[in-house]
Amino acid sequence: MKRSGTKEKLASTLEEVDSMTLDAPQLPADRAFGIVSSPDSIGAGEIIHGTDPGQHTSGPVQALRHRLKNLNLQNFPSVTKAFQHYDKKRKGSIDTDDLKAVFREFLLDVNPAVLDQLLACCGADGDGLISFTQFSNFLNWKGLMPLHSQKPRGRRKGRRAAEKEFLFSIKFLLLAVLKWLKKI
Repeated sequence: MKRSGTKEKLASTLEEVDSMTLDAPQLPADRAFGIVSSPDSIGAGEIIHGTDPGQHTSGPVQALRHRLKNLNLQNFPSVTKAFQHYDKKRKGSIDTDDLKAVFREFLLDVNPAVLDQLLACCGADGDGLISFTQFSNFLNWKGLMPLHSQKPRGRRKGRRAAEKEFLFSIKFLLLAVLKWLKKI
């Protein structure tokens, strides 16, 4: 395949581009374009999540929260089962010891300061405990995990009823085959 143009033509084009950049006006370093405004007192996180200034958390706490939400979704059929797993002492709330035990089970190495921040964010009432409502609001993907385990609805058929249904379907199939054979 042959190139269009020559090395000389390419070199002259590059020289034109270089001369264009050299001819650009030199501006002082402190020159700014557009409107310069002072930074806002609230950030995007506060606006998006509707929290007061300084209340939106990010960084390691949000990363840990995201990881726990994924682990809950992957390992538990419902929010209730996840909460029961976290509540090791079966007292209806999750404390620091319960969280540490769960972190060991999931092989998560969590800094104690991050654990305290997680408890402060999750347990908004400041008692150091996470209730079921706080757990379901903070550590689960809403809409992806059911609140309770899904159980089959309706009556389950007994063995006798299932056998009768099977025999009826076999009988129906045999009658259809006999009718077809009579036609041949």
